[in-house]
Amino acid sequence: MESVIAAKDFRTEARLMLQKTGFKDYIDDAMVAKTAEALVASFRAHTSARWPDFEGLESFFIKREPHSEKVVLVTEVCRFPDGLYSNEQILVAETKEGWKVLNSVSK
Repeated sequence: MESVIAAKDFRTEARLMLQKTGFKDYIDDAMVAKTAEALVASFRAHTSARWPDFEGLESFFIKREPHSEKVVLVTEVCRFPDGLYSNEQILVAETKEGWKVLNSVSK
């Protein structure tokens, strides 16, 4: 679980989420930190309850588009062992530690 948490950038995810609220001028580091903590707690609970099975899964990133500063929207296609495919758009951020996953984007 800790490796999965380390692969994500909850602070950037929180900032982007808060910017969508329409209160951009009121967002500060404390608000971003609190929101990031809530996102981590929610992610832990959801992932622990429904740990994904990646056995035999193949993943391909077929497209990338600029989203905002140091944030890119990538399109991931997954091929499952039963032959089914999925297509998902995911935000990723370039950080000091390398690229980190943010969240999926609804179509």
